[in-house]
Amino acid sequence: MPEISRNAGVGTSVATLAMSDVKFAYSATAFSLEIDQFEMRAGERVFLRGPSGTGKTTFLSLATGLLEAGSGSIAIAGRQMPKKASARDALRADAVGIIHQQFNLLPYLDTLSNVLLPIAFGRDVGTSDNQSFARDLLKRLGVPTALHGARAGTLSVGQQQRVAIARALLGRPALVVADEPTSALDSDTRDAFMDVLFDCVEDAGSSLLMVSHDPAIGKRFERAIDLRDIAKVTPEANI
Repeated sequence: MPEISRNAGVGTSVATLAMSDVKFAYSATAFSLEIDQFEMRAGERVFLRGPSGTGKTTFLSLATGLLEAGSGSIAIAGRQMPKKASARDALRADAVGIIHQQFNLLPYLDTLSNVLLPIAFGRDVGTSDNQSFARDLLKRLGVPTALHGARAGTLSVGQQQRVAIARALLGRPALVVADEPTSALDSDTRDAFMDVLFDCVEDAGSSLLMVSHDPAIGKRFERAIDLRDIAKVTPEANI
């Protein structure tokens, strides 16, 4: 695969994700989560595991600004997570690519439009020719030009995977977060997906944080951690 220009943060001392003294509690429940310290280096791949109810989704939501921490510090590529929701949305759109469990493509939009969605939310791709950039990324991922105008709902699962990766990597975000993206895949399809994802993240120079229940995936990562080793969760609940 031709190389994608690398993220400017790679090789620097600035952590891609830094969390310290973070505390969060849901007001309507007794659930709370506390993180003393967690960091990811630029370009690092981290696997986050833990059974249901240990707060993995809450952790990801805090790390990406979907939830506001009650106290503490969260920074992405040196940029402090804002308190204002709209400012958090802007930071997430610019610096974080997310690959969802069900890929979350809009089935009525064509392939290219799905990849370009982050731009509508404020991501700076770094070029005035956004369509050419997106088309090039799709081709590098093995999605032929003939499918760029096809509705996303007509694509195969493997093709949808690649479109989801392209959308997450558009603009070379500092952090790519993958939330159970292989849960519905068989082992062969899962392994193929991971091969493509790793190649693309490395070429883009992005850091990768993946959550999964599948221990086989964790063996492929530079660092595999249990959320309970870095966070205090009270009580364990299916959040």
